[in-house]
Amino acid sequence: MKKPDSTKLTRAYSPSEIVSTNFICGLLKCGRKNDQLTKSIVYLASPYTHRDVNLRVRRAVAACQAAAEIMIKRPNVSVFSPIAHTHPIGAWVPETQNTHAFWMEQDEAFLCRAAELIVLKLDGWEASKGVQQEIAYAKEHDIPISYMEWRKL
Repeated sequence: MKKPDSTKLTRAYSPSEIVSTNFICGLLKCGRKNDQLTKSIVYLASPYTHRDVNLRVRRAVAACQAAAEIMIKRPNVSVFSPIAHTHPIGAWVPETQNTHAFWMEQDEAFLCRAAELIVLKLDGWEASKGVQQEIAYAKEHDIPISYMEWRKL
């Protein structure tokens, strides 16, 4: 992961520059100790939305299992799984705000900091609007993408 340019803090920026996601992400890279990167963030993308609530629950469980597997096999990274993180939180979000756009905005704050995007290839991943947006974002921002085959643990 690239080290943010420290000169970004030494000049004045316009309001439009400050609200830019790229600008904010460049300044807010985390995981530093004595100016050295500690753990990099891996963002685990997986499909979730479906009219069948049981399928949503199975997808959330699979995302948790995959995140745990990555954490165990790659102790040098921290894993963020938006599905594992937000599945239980979604019950507390008012229905009027519980939209795709709402969740993508929440997730982008983590994706912009990721050193890698891992796509969990659950059934439906290729048709998932969210997964496809996450892949497009990663490509646009030069975040490496890898794919994880799914098998029940």
